[in-house]
Amino acid sequence: MSSDRLCLVVKCNALRLKIMERKTLLKIRIRQKRKKPEFLRQEYHTHPKRLGRKWRQPMGRTSKLRYKEKARGSQPSMGYGSPAEVRGLSRFGYRLVRVANAQQVSRITDPKNEMIEIAAGVGSRKKEQILRAAKEKNILIFNRPRKSIEKRKKLPKPEKKDTKKEEKK
Repeated sequence: MSSDRLCLVVKCNALRLKIMERKTLLKIRIRQKRKKPEFLRQEYHTHPKRLGRKWRQPMGRTSKLRYKEKARGSQPSMGYGSPAEVRGLSRFGYRLVRVANAQQVSRITDPKNEMIEIAAGVGSRKKEQILRAAKEKNILIFNRPRKSIEKRKKLPKPEKKDTKKEEKK
C-alpha cells in the first residue's frame, strides 16, 4: 500500500471517529439536559407577574438560596453544562447560521457541518427565495416551513356575481 493511500485511509478513519464521537456527545448532552432542573429566581412564586419564571442571582446577605441550602432550589453551575465540542450546535449536530435573505445563504462555507436557520421576521416571499438558494447549493434548513409556500399563495378570488341586481331586473 502506498504512503498516499495509507494517509488517506488514516484521515478517513479519523473523520469517522470524530463523527461517531460527536454523535455520542450529542446523546450525552440530551441525557444531561433531561436531568437539569429549571433555575428559578428566589421567591418567584410570591409575585409571579412582577418577578417571572427566570433566573436572577440571589444577592441578600442572609439568602438561603445563596448559601445553597437544601430544598431552596438549585443554582446554575459548571456541572450542568454540555460537552464543549457540541456546545452551541443544533440537536442534529450542525452549527446554525441565521439567514434573513437569499444573499446571506452564501455565508455557509461547509454544508456538511452548517445549517440554515431562517430569521423569525422573514416573510413568505423571501422564505421562498431562501429555499430556492439553499436547494441549489444542497444546504439543509433547520426551521423549514411546514406548509409549502406555493400552497400558501393566495389564488385570485373568483368574481362575485351581484345577485341583488339580477333579482331587481
